[in-house]
Amino acid sequence: MVAKFETNQNPIAPGDLQQTYLSAAGHLAAAASYGQLIQQQPGLDVSLVDAGLGVLIGAFQKRMRDNAAFFASSIVPNMITLMADGSNLCAEVAAVVVQPASGSSAAVLFRALSDTTDSTHVDARTLVSHVLVSQQANQDIQASYTTALDTAIAALGADAQAISSVIAALNTAAQQNIDDIVAGSVALGEAVTTLIIGVLTTVKPASADGEEGDGSTEFVANAITVGSGGVGQSSQAMADLQSNNTKLAVAYQQLATDNALLAIAKIVEAQNLLFVGSLSSLSADVKSLEQGWLTAKAAFDAFASELASASPATAPALIREVTSAQLSWAALNTELDLVKKALVSRGGLPSA
Repeated sequence: MVAKFETNQNPIAPGDLQQTYLSAAGHLAAAASYGQLIQQQPGLDVSLVDAGLGVLIGAFQKRMRDNAAFFASSIVPNMITLMADGSNLCAEVAAVVVQPASGSSAAVLFRALSDTTDSTHVDARTLVSHVLVSQQANQDIQASYTTALDTAIAALGADAQAISSVIAALNTAAQQNIDDIVAGSVALGEAVTTLIIGVLTTVKPASADGEEGDGSTEFVANAITVGSGGVGQSSQAMADLQSNNTKLAVAYQQLATDNALLAIAKIVEAQNLLFVGSLSSLSADVKSLEQGWLTAKAAFDAFASELASASPATAPALIREVTSAQLSWAALNTELDLVKKALVSRGGLPSA
């Protein structure tokens, strides 16, 4: 009798967990970079220029800093914990030894693996919850801010509205570029753990008398400008990202000629939207991780039952499945260790 599964079809192999972990690491790096930008935004005292908009920007920045801090203090450590959980499970799988006549004792080992996997699934579910909380907090404050900002830009006329639309489209394209960089790296079996933050342009808000500021209040428009490494899809996405960033710098300056304050408000909004976009991608990944670990638990339980009832004729095939699966879990372990070390060494907040 031959094993009924190839390595990639083996029910006790990690399945899509390796690919999903790599994707999650890339989106975590992107969200962490944007969160860092938000935390570093200077507070702007623009009340003398436009009291209403000044209060709105100030409140929005404070809420966003709180949300970015929550991401750094809760979501990043939780993700690293989930990677450590994965590494521990990989080590347990590697330690399993199944002998032809030891079906019952081997079944006990796989039920123990199921228990470990269940604990990892709980950690994954906690991470999903925290990501959703962060997403919701950002979305709740985004709607009112965007509405007020759109109203203010509309008052400047059709040209300003057109530029604002261009900025929105370019930021959407930039987010897609980041997702493509991550996807391209995952396709090569790698993870993007370093995303470089660069300066797009600077804007000086006007003073109360309409004169340009003295430079001390200069607002820096930062963004992710490139990722580490990359070939093929990632390489093209990096080139596209650089091109879109160049166009964004021009558009911000065009809007600033009409109203520098609104240009700054648009930059603040853009950084938040990109943060939210990366959180959305990360959310999809961690939901897949939660499901992946739930699937692994069920697979270990089912395999334990097969082992318990194995006969001398069927045991060799089951042993081959174990050996095949161990190779896949070892490959996952290698990737997890590399990504975990990269994130921990950078404090979970990659920057230039």
